[in-house]
Amino acid sequence: MSSEEIPTVELQEDVLQCGSVQNETTFFGLRVASIFVILVTSSFGALFPVIAKRNPWLAVPKSAYK
Repeated sequence: MSSEEIPTVELQEDVLQCGSVQNETTFFGLRVASIFVILVTSSFGALFPVIAKRNPWLAVPKSAYK
């Protein structure tokens, strides 16, 4: 088998950069904001049943807690 029959793959430098690429489209602010959105919505989902049971002005039926 000669070297002409063996297929070779030429790798370019931009193909090998799969980690920290120096580009401006990382959406860092959006990623930080999404963490706070998840924090607020999960806190609301966890605390609403507790607050609704303690406050009669929310008028949640007692059958919802059984």
